[in-house]
Amino acid sequence: MKKFLGIVILGLLWCNFSHSEIIKIKCYGFNGVGNKANKSSDLGWIGYINTENKTYKTKFDGSTNWLSMIDLGTTITYFGDEYFEWEDSNGKTGKIDFIKFTETTSPGGYLQYDCVRTNVIKTTIKTTESGEITDKEWASNYWSITYYHPSASRVECTAFNSSNKAIAGGSGTFVGSVATVILKFPKKYAGKNQDLKCKTK
Repeated sequence: MKKFLGIVILGLLWCNFSHSEIIKIKCYGFNGVGNKANKSSDLGWIGYINTENKTYKTKFDGSTNWLSMIDLGTTITYFGDEYFEWEDSNGKTGKIDFIKFTETTSPGGYLQYDCVRTNVIKTTIKTTESGEITDKEWASNYWSITYYHPSASRVECTAFNSSNKAIAGGSGTFVGSVATVILKFPKKYAGKNQDLKCKTK
């Protein structure tokens, strides 16, 4: 059952922001590669990963029962920008790449998951200053950011990829202390969380 933890997070580390979100995934099975070539499954499942408290739950197709990490005997031990690591009750460890949807548990082979992200449930994202991002949402390759500030007139945001290169930018004007910033991304970045820096004026 531990063979299907694949995707996530999207661990978002931006400037002065702390972040949490729940990611919904839909998976259709997996195939083994290398020394895991004899492992495959067409059993589907859906799953939810909470990136703030590092919890995961899943439900197999045809089942009405949700399984937690405790039920699976597995704990997520680390979240990174592109992968997370897990450990089971026997001390076995693995690494999930949530960009490529792969899982590696030993050298020489890995599992390739057939997964897609179907929905992101957004939660409040707060800054250490007086403003806060209160919502974010993807639509195709456009990222909509809702920003609150009690006194600013304008906010500007820039997104950076893993090489710290600017890849999208946008600005918004505050109306009733709320501004919406729309960032247009190259399609290869669509749906993926990016480092984001915002400043108000």
